[in-house]
Amino acid sequence: MSSIVDTLKGARKMTKRAQSPRWLAGLITVSLAVGCAGVGTQARPEDIARLERKVTATPADAESRAQLGLAYYQAKRFQDARTTFDRLATEGSRDGAVYLYLGLTNEELKDYQGARNAYTKYLDVAKSAGGRKDVQSRLALLARKELRDEAKVAIQREQDLSDQPPTARSVAVFPFRLVGGDDRLKPLQAALADMMITDLQLSGGIVSVERVRVQSMLDEMLLGEAGYTTPETGARAGRLLRAETVVQGVVTAADQDQLRMDASVLNVVARSNKGDVGNDGKLTAVFDIEKKMVFGILDLLGIQLTPTEREKINENRTENVLAFLAYGQGLQAADKGNYQEASRFFRQATDLDPRFNRAQQQHTENIQLQQGENVTTEKVQQVASIESPTIAAATVQTAQSNTDLAKQTASDVNPSPAGALTQSGGTTGGGGSTTNGDARHPAQEGQQQEGATQAAHARITITIPRPN
Repeated sequence: MSSIVDTLKGARKMTKRAQSPRWLAGLITVSLAVGCAGVGTQARPEDIARLERKVTATPADAESRAQLGLAYYQAKRFQDARTTFDRLATEGSRDGAVYLYLGLTNEELKDYQGARNAYTKYLDVAKSAGGRKDVQSRLALLARKELRDEAKVAIQREQDLSDQPPTARSVAVFPFRLVGGDDRLKPLQAALADMMITDLQLSGGIVSVERVRVQSMLDEMLLGEAGYTTPETGARAGRLLRAETVVQGVVTAADQDQLRMDASVLNVVARSNKGDVGNDGKLTAVFDIEKKMVFGILDLLGIQLTPTEREKINENRTENVLAFLAYGQGLQAADKGNYQEASRFFRQATDLDPRFNRAQQQHTENIQLQQGENVTTEKVQQVASIESPTIAAATVQTAQSNTDLAKQTASDVNPSPAGALTQSGGTTGGGGSTTNGDARHPAQEGQQQEGATQAAHARITITIPRPN
């Protein structure tokens, strides 16, 4: 109600007029899009029985089937909605709304992989450039959500997963725990693990478990810095990640100038330590220390590097330690879901070292994650209404119902003895003046966009009577 009142106040400022110093009369006409022919608003739960009969009679009618799927969705019958939209998708529908609602339905059922698949297919048929951008942002955020959900499910099914073989040649690198030194060096914990994951992957003989997946599992297991350094705990987390090998260890900073890295390489299946690697040096040589650690780990795993692979690993670095620390701060912020803060740190890292490509990639990704937080379920439904006005064609009953609703709303906002609410044209009473023009609210101007849909309108006419 308050939003409508605010709208009317805004319209009054734009259209109110004084006809003489002693007279104040005006006409405000607000056009309410109460029957927007969008896929998200037309099919209602009460339409299910009628649509089921129609689909039974004409099973080839894709439009009616889509309307039925929408009615199921509105009724929160998500399993039925998924079945309906999934069949349309399998048949090769080119209607973007089908894939958008299939994605929304899968989200409700917590099938995030299915949701991502549906949204990805939508990108192949999208007509709306704005909708495509919104869905791409939602996909990025959904990927993070999927990882957290996978971690929860893995812990719930821990006994079953313990009997399953790990992914061949897979290595999970845990954040390195900082021991001693300045707290300002703590970003090294995430930054060094991230660089090590990338380096191991460059070998070609290793399948690195992505850092975000590892962190999601550790967060779900409620493992603090002191918790995931024991071999047994590391092996348990590795089994849940289905990793063949786990690398975990500590970074010791005796002072601001000296640094030492120590890591254990755990065989997850055998629950045994395959060996340890360690190296030390000055803080300014942290990248050389990390590279020697990587080469030591690969030796323990029996991986033979080609000259090209060795060169690529050595090149994966930034020469700026401050940029690397800012990068680590960005990773820590992103792990907590603070994507805006993370973007600032990644931008700082690239400002300090413009050639730090990994920081630039993370900055771009976190900007998208920020945007994804603003792409709500309602916004996806708005995109669907733009994509498919035909699926959401208003029925006579729906249009009439929406018009009645608008009349009731207008009566609540501005009860008038003159009966100023009309469906078309204008009538007046009480000595005021009227205008029959279709003066729309300024906020509605320029709303014609691609795939603009039809709308049922109710017009509210407000007459300001002459004061006594």
